[in-house]
Amino acid sequence: DKKNFQKLTNQEIFDYGNLKSAANSLKYDEQKLNHLSLQIKDRKIWLAASTHEGEEEIIFNIHQKLKNDFNNLLTIIVPRHPERADKITSLAISKNLKLTKRSLNQTIENQTDIYLADTMGELGLFYKLCQITLIAGSLIDNIGGHNPFEAAKLNCCIISGQFIPNNQEAYQKLLAADACFIVENETKLQELVKQLLLDEKTTNLKAKNAYNLVNSVDDLAKKIVNKLDEIIKF
Repeated sequence: DKKNFQKLTNQEIFDYGNLKSAANSLKYDEQKLNHLSLQIKDRKIWLAASTHEGEEEIIFNIHQKLKNDFNNLLTIIVPRHPERADKITSLAISKNLKLTKRSLNQTIENQTDIYLADTMGELGLFYKLCQITLIAGSLIDNIGGHNPFEAAKLNCCIISGQFIPNNQEAYQKLLAADACFIVENETKLQELVKQLLLDEKTTNLKAKNAYNLVNSVDDLAKKIVNKLDEIIKF
């Protein structure tokens, strides 16, 4: 992009990095966090955040297979578009999975397989609740992936699929810092989630590396404001 802008304008282009890494952490309600934690108790949990059509089926397949290893497993899904909740619910029913829906204030029970967080503005709550987090929009092509820095700021161990052209730079930085996993397919994702559910040390290390990376970034916004001030004065 920088090279293209230089060709277009024939002027120097200033690039200070990805502003998403400089954004504040997503907010969450401590009382709601405690309420959910009490319902989940000591169950094994993982999160699929910002899922799109086609990805929930992959998540459900993985959940069914992982139940053979973790009979108390709870999978939490935050769809990118909550209005798809009914379709996701129907898919879960077709796979004989018990789904609990947040928009209906349903309680997570011992038999709940899938907790569908079909509400708006609560992603920070679920990043805080679930350390093992798949950033979806990356398991199937033509979506582009989603911003991983929000999860990193809330101490998540980040997993992504391979289809991330819109967030390539962010993931390159995370990979260089040993701060995320990128999986090639459904089988690899299942194997990795199983490994992380068993290996708390690795999960914590990856989460710590991601957290340290996003919190060591210089104040990009301040640099940009200073440059604008300099240009305007000139």
